Amino acid sequence: MAKIINDSNNNPAKNPLTKAFNWIWRLFSSAKLAIALILLITVLSVIGIFTSVELFSSWYFVAAGTLLMLNILICNINRWKGIQKSLKGGQIKQSENFFEGKDKTAGIKDFQYDASQVLEAAKSTLQKRGYRLRFEDDAGNTYIAADKNRFFILGTYLSHLSIILLVLAYIIGSTFGFRESGFIVVEGETKEVGYDTGLSLNLISFTDSYYEDGTPSDYRSDVVIYKNGVEVTQTAIRVNHPLTYEGIRFYQSFFGPAAAVEVTKNDEIVFSGKVAFYSSFGSYGYYRNIGFIDIDESKLSLAIITPSFNTPDPMIPDGQLAVLAYKDGVELGVNILEKMIPLEIEDVALTYLSDLQYSGFQVKNDPANALVWIACSLFIVGLAMVFYFPHRQIWLLIKNTSPGNSRLFVRFMALKAFNTTATLQELVSEIEIRLNDDNSNKRGVHYG
Repeated sequence: MAKIINDSNNNPAKNPLTKAFNWIWRLFSSAKLAIALILLITVLSVIGIFTSVELFSSWYFVAAGTLLMLNILICNINRWKGIQKSLKGGQIKQSENFFEGKDKTAGIKDFQYDASQVLEAAKSTLQKRGYRLRFEDDAGNTYIAADKNRFFILGTYLSHLSIILLVLAYIIGSTFGFRESGFIVVEGETKEVGYDTGLSLNLISFTDSYYEDGTPSDYRSDVVIYKNGVEVTQTAIRVNHPLTYEGIRFYQSFFGPAAAVEVTKNDEIVFSGKVAFYSSFGSYGYYRNIGFIDIDESKLSLAIITPSFNTPDPMIPDGQLAVLAYKDGVELGVNILEKMIPLEIEDVALTYLSDLQYSGFQVKNDPANALVWIACSLFIVGLAMVFYFPHRQIWLLIKNTSPGNSRLFVRFMALKAFNTTATLQELVSEIEIRLNDDNSNKRGVHYG
């Protein structure tokens, strides 16, 4: 009886782990997978930018980015053998059929010169153009393989590396950094940045100036930055002139009106602070700003509304505010609040003390910011290497057809965007001119 031997562990091709590894390798070698991952990341990015959903630090965004980096890495590993071959130079000797292509990148030229003369003219012409030359002789024929800019094909690796670094930078930035788009501080107020930074910002004053036609000329926030309660810097933040401290950037983003308000209950102050009117709404063509106060002691919610900013307001006079009060979710009505005149609502008194302004900042910390710049630089350098210094390859075959006569076979290869036909014609013409110049005094006169 024949004995059945299980050799799956000895045969790598049949080993389940090897099969699984090969399947995964083929999967991540697919350009279709790269396109699918790029589309997925693009869709997630658009959703994250135009909605309030935080996607950039989500596990599926990080997973998609990680898979894309792995996909690009494996594809480049697979391409390395071909790149090595191009760097070393491929086969020198080519058959005559190789030079008979119909794609206008090949040509055949007959000369009334010996093959050795054509060889010297071709060598000097190609060397003058900066080509590396490799030769092979066989059966009296000379084969030449010439190439130029071969190391610049590594630019594709720089570009692909830049994509990996860019994705990595986004993952690092979204995981370990933060971005606060609506960091609002009222004049005279100090507000903590948070995110375990130990930083806080005090807005000394906000100034906005305009040209005669009403367009803004400057937005300026004079601020003090504190680190664990200790002042570390005082400066002005303007549009396009952010403040940077310990890698954290403060950008001037927006501004608006605010007010100092005090609320008392039984002659005791239950709220004393500044209200930023950071939201706006429209009603019957009137657009007004609005801010909010919650008085927990009386279960009151107060919506404080400014006069219309687009047209004179018939309901709220200039210099006054409107107060819409709610208690336990039930509307109590609207009252006009005049400056320095207390307004009684239920068991509290609300006083409008003064007008202020608030400044809105975008606060950003991106620990991978330098990596983004490196990635962008590598991408530009890589593209420039590939497109401005294309890898060019030329194969030549020089053979004697009869005493004193020879035939030149040429084939040219480069990027599709490169005009190979014109270059081929220029090369053959230059070889012919060099032959004529070098041999003008050596040619004999032939009599019939």
